[in-house]
Amino acid sequence: MRLAVPWLVLVAAAAILLLYGHDQAGAEFERARDMWLAGDYRPATRVYEKIRRLHPDSRYAAEALWEIASIHYSHHYDLTQARARLEELLSLYPDSPRVNEALIRLAEIHEAGEADLAAAVKYWSLVLDRRLPPEERREILYKRGRALLKLEQLDESERDMLAAAGDASDHLSQQAHVYLGTIAQIRGDHREALRLFEKTRELGRCGECLLQCRLSMIESFEYTGELDKAIEIAGVLDKTGYPKAVELIVRLRQKRDFYADKK
Repeated sequence: MRLAVPWLVLVAAAAILLLYGHDQAGAEFERARDMWLAGDYRPATRVYEKIRRLHPDSRYAAEALWEIASIHYSHHYDLTQARARLEELLSLYPDSPRVNEALIRLAEIHEAGEADLAAAVKYWSLVLDRRLPPEERREILYKRGRALLKLEQLDESERDMLAAAGDASDHLSQQAHVYLGTIAQIRGDHREALRLFEKTRELGRCGECLLQCRLSMIESFEYTGELDKAIEIAGVLDKTGYPKAVELIVRLRQKRDFYADKK
């Protein structure tokens, strides 16, 4: 029984030291946050690095790595450093609440400038294997599908875009339908492409989506030889102020007249 007293003292001392370290890490974290909010990014980074080094078992360690990565990503535009800190976070703290955000940020870094689309797809796939709110899942499926299309993986891209579109009628669904129409065009199925672009027009909320789908419809109508319909769509573009609409209409009319003379 006499041996139990020193053991209890050691346990109590360890608990006190742990609590003290946690409180100290918290105070340092708040100090670094204040520096960041004041725009003192480099001093803030140094304090976050100190937390990561001296208090690796504190709950603030993973947060410190996230904040360091965010500073490099958003303020120093140093994607290499941001990527290294995010990978460290995933390696050392796989149970951190920041894991989903870290995976998404890594995907965005690899997608930037199409630097490594395959790696971006890998990280989006990893986050899709985790528990996500439905709307966030749709957004990531759309992003992964966009990268897969650039990698010319049409079937996989179509799968993701269909899932992202779902039965919704929101902006994301409209964007997904534009890509689904593009996939059909690449496959040479212009009738299906036109159906999908028409669906995009029905959803009609995003001006950029509508512009893209109208230009793509003109392309498909040209391919099917329906030049009057292509000219009609170009006329709609002219009314919206599209700067190249008149030039487009002239070219389409010349093409129509040329083929009419051949008959």
